[in-house]
Amino acid sequence: MFPASQDESSLRRVQCQITSDIAGLGDNGRKFRPFLDRVANLDMAGRMDAVAMGWLRMRLGKTLVLQKTGGGGGFMNYVILAPAERKGLFVTVNRVDIEMLRRLATQANALMSEELLEAH
Repeated sequence: MFPASQDESSLRRVQCQITSDIAGLGDNGRKFRPFLDRVANLDMAGRMDAVAMGWLRMRLGKTLVLQKTGGGGGFMNYVILAPAERKGLFVTVNRVDIEMLRRLATQANALMSEELLEAH
């Protein structure tokens, strides 16, 4: 888990764009699942319900979280943030293996879920 960073404004911008209750495509580029024609490979870490700027919004229990997978140059990454709880988790590996990343994301989500339960 991470302490609050100095660049919280960037996170708040992403959070505001993704958590807005305006349906469909907004002027800030967010798109909600019911308005997507096709969702392919976006549910690797869990069922997403909105996407903006490459970040996916989903729920862990009752908590809205933002998550993103990525990688390049022989690395793969997964980050999950619970902005309202000021919690986050980042995982990176120096190997490209999609199934391994799927398992890591699932385990990271389970760890975050435990952390969120303990916080309440």
